[in-house]
Amino acid sequence: MCSITSSLRARAYRVTGLCEAVPTWLKAGFVEYKQLFPTTQDTPQSGIISPTLANMTLDGLEAAIDKAFGIAIRPDGCRKNNKYKIHLIRYADDFVVTASEKEILENKAKPLIEEFLSKRGLLLSPEKTKITYNTKGFDFVGQNIRMFSRRKLLIRPAKEAIRSMIDKMKGIIVKHRGSQAAVLIRNLNPVITGWFIPPFESLSRMMGNYQVQFLGDNGGVIRLRTRQWIRTNRS
Repeated sequence: MCSITSSLRARAYRVTGLCEAVPTWLKAGFVEYKQLFPTTQDTPQSGIISPTLANMTLDGLEAAIDKAFGIAIRPDGCRKNNKYKIHLIRYADDFVVTASEKEILENKAKPLIEEFLSKRGLLLSPEKTKITYNTKGFDFVGQNIRMFSRRKLLIRPAKEAIRSMIDKMKGIIVKHRGSQAAVLIRNLNPVITGWFIPPFESLSRMMGNYQVQFLGDNGGVIRLRTRQWIRTNRS
């Protein structure tokens, strides 16, 4: 099976009027110290409203894919006539499309997605878009998903996510040189705790052992930094 990964709900939004409210809200400005400041720039990609905007923009993509491949949804929610095993998985502006054949993704699914996005003024990110086999694995929302021999599927923290966490912990330890131990621990705890709360809640137990192993494998780096912090505070 192949997958296409990339980075960038409607009926409920229309009912609540969110589609109309969001543009007005983005231009409404903000108040700080009882003073109103105008918002003249676009919201950043990592802003708090970014996931909502991404979900609103990508709404309808799954329906477009289903229509193009003649996939129907049964009353129980299951999909039928899904000859090429097409599936879309979305998380904010990240999404994965799977299919049984690489050619289907290259020649039909990807052009369809590009057309869908172009109508909304968006483009697929060339750096973050790739078509690969699940036996080679791919990263999605900080996790690496890969199928091994005997159809064994492993979902583990991506190397980039591991590197990011180590760098973040290093930075916190260096920043709090001279601080009390309680202050250092208070700042480290959210980072360590957050690592055990992945976006995929159902994987928490399965990933737990791997995360303990990760902390053990890289503990030398963290221990070295904490020793430096202790020596600094003693001197």
